[in-house]
Parts: sequence; C-alpha cells; structure tokens
Amino acid sequence: MAKLLFALDKDLDLTTFIHSVKVDSDADYVCALNACKIVEISDAEYENFFNGTKWLRVENGTHSFVDADDSAQVDEFTFTDDYNNYKPRLEDKIKRQPNHSKLAEAQACLTFLNTIDVNSISYPTDSLDKRLKDNNTYVALSAF
Repeated sequence: MAKLLFALDKDLDLTTFIHSVKVDSDADYVCALNACKIVEISDAEYENFFNGTKWLRVENGTHSFVDADDSAQVDEFTFTDDYNNYKPRLEDKIKRQPNHSKLAEAQACLTFLNTIDVNSISYPTDSLDKRLKDNNTYVALSAF
C-alpha cells in the first residue's frame, strides 16, 4: 500500500501534508515513518497522483483525489517561472534519491525538460504540467 504522510499530531489538511510514497523505503528520503501521521492509499491512487492525473484534496480531515485540470493557457512569464522552479527541484531530488522507486520516471521527466526551449515557444501556451503530462513524463514532486 502506498501512503500519504502528514505532520504528526496535526489535523489532516493540505498545510500538514508532507509527501506521498509508494514503498516504505522511499519514505526514508522524506522522514521517519514513526514521525508522520500515515494515511494508506491504493497503489493506483498513488500512481494517479504521481503522474498528475489526480490532485490531492483534503477537507475536514478526509482526503480524496480529484481530476486534475490543466486546461488553462499560460503566458511566457508563468511558463518560464514554472520551468525555472520545477527543473532544479527535480534535479536536486534525483541527486538526493539515487535509489528511489520512481527514479527512472524522474530521469525521463528531466530528459524531456531538457528538450524544452522556453524562448522558442509561442505564447500563450499550455502549462508546463500539461506539456509533461501530454508526453507521459510528469512527476509530482510531492510524490518523488
């Protein structure tokens, strides 16, 4: 079973959400499992969250997954800002998590990111998330 990790001794909400992991060994990169409040989720829920087809929602202490909506077009500033924030965070996670169960997927995402030339895109354009999802390379950083 995959897991959602929340801050211990806090109410469940998005502000106390720490990370999601598919296997216990991936949690070692985040925190000790005994230092987190754990909510078990199915492997399918984890995969959908990881690949961005679903977003996590937490309301009144209950979690659910809702369909992701990436239909909005973005301007050059937004796209470039998203790219310049996402890519180095992913690179850092890849370096710090050499044995993560989803390392191959993260490396595929980084390979695709390296093909994007933000200066050659016509704006407005699809969001970075949508481009990654359309190329089956999206990685939810809170699940990697």
